[in-house]
Amino acid sequence: MGVDKDIGIVPLRHDLLALGHRWPKLVLFAPDAHDLFGENILYLDLDLVILADITPLITQHDFRILKAFTKRMPYNSSMILLRAGSRSKVWNEFEPVKAPALVAENGISASDQYWIAKALGEHEATWDQRDGVLLYREKTLGLSGPPAGTRIVFFPGPVDPSMAEMQQRHQWIVDNWC
Repeated sequence: MGVDKDIGIVPLRHDLLALGHRWPKLVLFAPDAHDLFGENILYLDLDLVILADITPLITQHDFRILKAFTKRMPYNSSMILLRAGSRSKVWNEFEPVKAPALVAENGISASDQYWIAKALGEHEATWDQRDGVLLYREKTLGLSGPPAGTRIVFFPGPVDPSMAEMQQRHQWIVDNWC
């Protein structure tokens, strides 16, 4: 199948990857992000199902991130919109040697999300269920599927839409995931 010839591939930075699989996302905040990705960046994790047009989610904010639904973590980095160069504090104040301590401090492995929240605070613009953006939770989506108006569902954690068991359990995944 391959990758469409019009899609540019940006290699992962080995220095960030060496810290763990979630840290490479921080390159979105690097000084050379404009050269790598262009002026306006919409980052989406791959473990998602798009159910409706996501164009209305692309706003004029210079930074917007998915709202997390836990007390310990205000953001989920599965979806980030940013203008290259905005929120440079995330990159400039990150110290790779302290990455393991950040993970230990947080108590969970959502390292990049924790650092983004720690660097920026809890008052950034977010998307949530009111925007039609959901995080998959069996308890809330169950067999009935996403509610009307849902545009996109992300799958943080141990399950994702590529798993046969998820496709067997949820027809809405089969109908919308490619």
